[in-house]
Amino acid sequence: MTKRNLLVAAAMVVSGCAPTLRNPQGIALAQGSLQRSAIAPAVRASCRATSIRSGKTFRFDVWIECDSTHGRLDAMGPLNTPLASIVWTDSSWNAWLPGQSTLLRGSGPSMNLPVLDLRNVRPTLLVAPLLGRTSEVRVPIQVLPTQKGQVVVLPTTPDPDWALLLDAANGIPLRRQTLAQGKETEGLAYSNWNSRGGVLVPNKIVRTTPDGQILELEVRHWERLDSIPYAHTVLHLPATVDTISIGTQENGRKVFRIRAFGGDSAIVVLPRGSALGPGDLESTEPSLDDTLDDADTSGIDDPGQGNARPSAMPQKPTAKSSKKL
Repeated sequence: MTKRNLLVAAAMVVSGCAPTLRNPQGIALAQGSLQRSAIAPAVRASCRATSIRSGKTFRFDVWIECDSTHGRLDAMGPLNTPLASIVWTDSSWNAWLPGQSTLLRGSGPSMNLPVLDLRNVRPTLLVAPLLGRTSEVRVPIQVLPTQKGQVVVLPTTPDPDWALLLDAANGIPLRRQTLAQGKETEGLAYSNWNSRGGVLVPNKIVRTTPDGQILELEVRHWERLDSIPYAHTVLHLPATVDTISIGTQENGRKVFRIRAFGGDSAIVVLPRGSALGPGDLESTEPSLDDTLDDADTSGIDDPGQGNARPSAMPQKPTAKSSKKL
């Protein structure tokens, strides 16, 4: 991304933070240097979430427990209906979808969540502001001034993969961009900041992507933890579960291995950039050439015990030869 484009993108952001707050680490960043700031080792938070896409709005609640490398998120819909329970680390993730009696598994830092119509979400990056880690960056950095007293901080590389917009006067982060070949692939905007036990936390996080995804999180409750209880990072699954393991080939194509409970396995390979839809699975015949490696199963306990949280998980009949997401 050129300096001109970065400045234009920065100028479009309007700060929503309280003017009395100051972030010493952000002020140091705006001046081109690094300074340690107060962070929480782990947190427990609840948020009101709003997902907007293609003119449709969906509201739900999320409960989060996380530290800097792993965590758990539970999404609940209207009438306290469980939508998804996710456990993740920096290198793998597992998502239990009780309404479909399906477990999604994958490797890498990002994941897709069809039930919430979200793609390429990186949980660790999304929850970093809750820990006070919004303005933590890699070095070396460069600082580009822009209008309205804001600066853009980005790595000193020919092709920056991130950029952070700061209020130069108080050091409050306004927006973080994920970049690829000079274009934004994900944006996280922050506003309504509060100091919670010495940790600066935004009360509102808005995630946007070029394909029109919008996810808004409004923090309702925030609690500092010394660590995440191990029992909360384990998914206890019922006995009848279909599993979809997700991988990526070297050419960028998504590979899905579907293992239906009590049935056969099937491999689905989608063109690069394609999304998995119900039709892709319904027309797939079982295959004996099951070469996709298993995803990391850490965070999954033996089936048949029910899920620790949320407690209510209605089950639906399981399809043997196809799976609707």
